[in-house]
Amino acid sequence: MKRTTCIPAAAAAALAAVMTLCPAAAGEEQGLARAVGDFLRARGPAAKKEAAAAIETLRPDASEVERLLAKGLDYGPAAGGGWSVRQYACADGLERPWHFCLPEGYSPADKHAVFFFLHGGVSTPEIIDPGQFAQMRGIWEKEMAREKCVHVLPETCKGAEWWTDAGAAYILGIIDELKAEFNVDENRVFVSGFSDGGSGSFYLALFHATPFAAFIPLNGHIAVAQSAGGKPVFLPALATKPLYVVNTGRDQLYPAAQVKPFTDKMTEAGAKITYKVYEEIGHRFAYGDTEKPLILEFMRKNPRNPHPAKVSIETASLPAGGRCHWVRADELGKSPSFFPFPDYNVVMAPARVMLGITIDQEFQGGGVRVAEVMKESVAEAMGMRPGDVITEMDGKPVESFDALRAVLGVKKFGDKVSVKVARGSRTEDLEGKFPERKATPYFDRTRPSGRLDAEAKGNRIDVKASGVKRFTLLLSRSMFDFESDIEVFVNGDRLFKGRAVPDLGFMLEAAAVDRDRSMIYPARIEMSLEGGAPAEDEF
Repeated sequence: MKRTTCIPAAAAAALAAVMTLCPAAAGEEQGLARAVGDFLRARGPAAKKEAAAAIETLRPDASEVERLLAKGLDYGPAAGGGWSVRQYACADGLERPWHFCLPEGYSPADKHAVFFFLHGGVSTPEIIDPGQFAQMRGIWEKEMAREKCVHVLPETCKGAEWWTDAGAAYILGIIDELKAEFNVDENRVFVSGFSDGGSGSFYLALFHATPFAAFIPLNGHIAVAQSAGGKPVFLPALATKPLYVVNTGRDQLYPAAQVKPFTDKMTEAGAKITYKVYEEIGHRFAYGDTEKPLILEFMRKNPRNPHPAKVSIETASLPAGGRCHWVRADELGKSPSFFPFPDYNVVMAPARVMLGITIDQEFQGGGVRVAEVMKESVAEAMGMRPGDVITEMDGKPVESFDALRAVLGVKKFGDKVSVKVARGSRTEDLEGKFPERKATPYFDRTRPSGRLDAEAKGNRIDVKASGVKRFTLLLSRSMFDFESDIEVFVNGDRLFKGRAVPDLGFMLEAAAVDRDRSMIYPARIEMSLEGGAPAEDEF
């Protein structure tokens, strides 16, 4: 028997209206999807800001934008594997080449890990010749191909050393470029390097940990961040991410015996370190065949947790070091709320005497030209000046930096020293004395730091703070229930209780920085510690 379905006139009219609206709604949805896609493909701050404004013009539901950001781009079609070289305009105005290799069989439907390997010798005035640099591709090429990793080798030189703001921005910029074009796994981005590259890996771990899963410094030294980069080092900043560190006993630059007190103190400060020493090897990657399989296993076991329950920040130089995942320090300084953190400094005696100068590496004449004289150094006490050319020390000719290092290498603490320098058209005889050997704190503490240790348990956030006036908590639905109150306790006092309020503009601002499908922050809590703890009725 045939059935007839009757629809009342009012219902029929309503259904017709819905059917009329559906194409428009679908068009709006497609328009928003296109706008979010344009945002995720945008390169550079200006283009990202313009694309974010285009999204906001559509007045979309914030939850739909959140969904599209988490979904990410459609990266098709498939790209062929192999090496490519691109240029990156660094902050000093110089374009630097970066080499990258897509694994054979790269599929835009699959996420691929990224492995950075940073080279040494970064203080030279010119970039390594690309043809010569291409030989470095072979160091990890086979291993990265087997792991199907995107393999990245950036080149740099003086002006954007790995331990500078410009050098770090270069690395972070490459990550941003890769995410805009290729389906990389945001939770498996690793950075390693040898010599200066190892020191650069430490620097990124200290000041820019958020995008990375883990750090693998080889024959480097964490102290370079301060001695060459000029930023005070605070070891608790290493507590959030794992490190795999290798040094060698006969390394003439960073012998393991000098590095170990630093790795011991890192562990004491909360860092999770796997530390290896090869006593009979010099400043060479001669342990590669042994360590490569172990490093790869370390990488497999340590993907990034995009929402770690515990994070630590300590820095004296915002914005560098001021953010770790969902916690961001916005202003440093004294406040009424203060937690008495210990200072994890390294107290040690210097291993060798130092004149206290830096060398002009571009000088082509005979001798060694002084670029800078350190304050309170032996060189300053002797009257040495920038521009002086050292030609003799203790009566022995100094024709090169190696000759200077050889003469200094036999000097002992407490010894007298005489130096002959060419100063313009004149020759000056300078005399001085090296100080007695004395153990002192290694890391500079002339600038006060700000520290935040934060832990989230459900919708409760406990923060220990010192030297911070303002900070922001970035809120993700993966960590917090937006339908219930969130409580924030700072140094034991409850300073906030309330709901997360989604903010489209902030979500896009955070997404422009991170370009990360696994870290979307629809809301934030901005905290000020300048007024101390409020009364219970001031929420």
